[in-house]
Amino acid sequence: MIDIYGQLQANRKVEACFWQPGEASGTMMRVAGEVEFVNDLNLKKKAIEDRPNLKEQGMTFDDPRLIIFRIAKGEAYFWTMKTNFEPKKFIKFGE
Repeated sequence: MIDIYGQLQANRKVEACFWQPGEASGTMMRVAGEVEFVNDLNLKKKAIEDRPNLKEQGMTFDDPRLIIFRIAKGEAYFWTMKTNFEPKKFIKFGE
């Protein structure tokens, strides 16, 4: 298994893509920035409550395998197949 947590600790720069189904191929949002690790017990409890598959794997809110992170600062842009070749309109956040 790949140690994603260790990789993120060594290099916190990430880029993620989120897809929303829709007309044609849907809409993508690409987000780039640096990872911040979040150690919030209430958030971890909510993650366990909202994701039954984690409970099924025997995970609890205080399990050291439960790592939560966020991209709190960076930039994002939206695109579709229709707008793919247009100049990107970047949205900066967290500054």
